[in-house]
Amino acid sequence: MSNAHYEAVRFSADRPYTTGGSRRPLLPIRMRRTPVPLDTKVSHRFYHPEEKLVQQVTHEHILDLGGRILIQVDINNERRIQQTYQQLVAAERLRLENEYRLKTEELMRRWQEQLDEEKLRLKKEYDEILAELERIREAKTRAEIEALIKRMREEAEQALARQWKLAQEQLALAVKQAEDRLRSILELEFLEEKERFARELIAKKDAEYAERELKALEKLRNELTKEHDQNVETIRQRHAEEVTELKNKIRLAEERYRREFSTRARLESDFRLLQTDYKRFMDNSDVFHSDYMLKLYHIGEQVGDAKFEKVLDRILTESNIQLIPAKAIKAQIRKPKQSLK
Repeated sequence: MSNAHYEAVRFSADRPYTTGGSRRPLLPIRMRRTPVPLDTKVSHRFYHPEEKLVQQVTHEHILDLGGRILIQVDINNERRIQQTYQQLVAAERLRLENEYRLKTEELMRRWQEQLDEEKLRLKKEYDEILAELERIREAKTRAEIEALIKRMREEAEQALARQWKLAQEQLALAVKQAEDRLRSILELEFLEEKERFARELIAKKDAEYAERELKALEKLRNELTKEHDQNVETIRQRHAEEVTELKNKIRLAEERYRREFSTRARLESDFRLLQTDYKRFMDNSDVFHSDYMLKLYHIGEQVGDAKFEKVLDRILTESNIQLIPAKAIKAQIRKPKQSLK
């Protein structure tokens, strides 16, 4: 293998792959066997044993590969340059922001100092202007006050003379009016005192009347309360007597009820025994011995009827009477037949 072919294979193996799905390098390129021009410089040629194709690497392929590698290198360099540029821009932006912040703080501090100095200067000038205005105002006011005092004194003397004359006239009139008013007041006070005495007398009489009425009402209330308590006690005793009497009646009725139902239970028990005996009689006899037995024939047939027994048991249960168990009746039925007396 020649050096040219070796370099072509190395470049084709080291070059970057395309973005497609195939990872095959671009070189070597398969070409059909065509006549090679005389001016083409062939570095190497060889035959494929099966396809009968000629694979060759020319200077054009090497130049194409170098161009592609150069393009990729340019792209990578451009990318690195862009990244470096962005980093430099970010660093410069951060530096400028910090510098701007520091400059801004410095300017704000200087402006604040200048503002404070200007405030102090203006305040000092304002205080001086106020002091000058106060001095001018006091001087002007003092002159005006002196002139005003002089004029007011003259006016006061004239007014005092007029007021003295008017006061003398008003005093005479006031004395006359005071006498009239005092007379009216004394008359009014006399009438008010008279009216007040009448009101006090009426109030005193009303209080005495109210006190008498309250005493009478209290006495009446006590009497009614006492009478009410007596009536309540009488009613309570009467009620207690009636309750006791009713309890005695209830007790006697309960005793009579128990006696009556005890008798009924005993009769029911005897009736069941009679039914049982008559049932045995009917079971062991084919003829009737009396008209009475003939009339009671249906009674013997009902012995052992579940519905009849259930009704009879319910009646005895509601009567609170001790029942004769059905087992005892069946046991009596199983006993040897006994003669009826």
